[in-house]
Amino acid sequence: MRNRPGATVALLAALLIFTAGNTALGVTTPANAPAGLWEVPPEQYCAPRLDVAMPAATPAQIVKALNQRSPRPGLRLRRIDGHRIVIAVVDADYLTQKMGSTGAALYLIGATYSLTSVAGMRTVQYDFEWGDHAEPGVYSRKGILAAFGCSHPPKTPAQ
Repeated sequence: MRNRPGATVALLAALLIFTAGNTALGVTTPANAPAGLWEVPPEQYCAPRLDVAMPAATPAQIVKALNQRSPRPGLRLRRIDGHRIVIAVVDADYLTQKMGSTGAALYLIGATYSLTSVAGMRTVQYDFEWGDHAEPGVYSRKGILAAFGCSHPPKTPAQ
């Protein structure tokens, strides 16, 4: 293959666009995007969007805000391991049995996006008993979308 300067520039531009758009794919949060609470519209649960900006929020502040928004099932911050936030679900039965598949998906997608909006956080490890509508594990933004059947990136911006 011949080296064409125009092709190299186009490839670099495409890589830059892909990297900037990776928030929608769940790989990372851009450094200039604020931390905050993300909402997941029921009609578009594969397209989370920032609802409440919380610049410079910590994982503990995000957990507190999520619990104020939705007291059940409730989250408890266990620890931070590098780029991973470890979370216990307080009422796992409510999440896995009583919220239904869509409710569990909306909750976990929103929580994952909110927690990974904190600078340096890439994944969330959810610790709870497996149930009919949700299962524990380590999820990135892309991973949580895939877990609930969102195989393609959102068609609309994630904000």
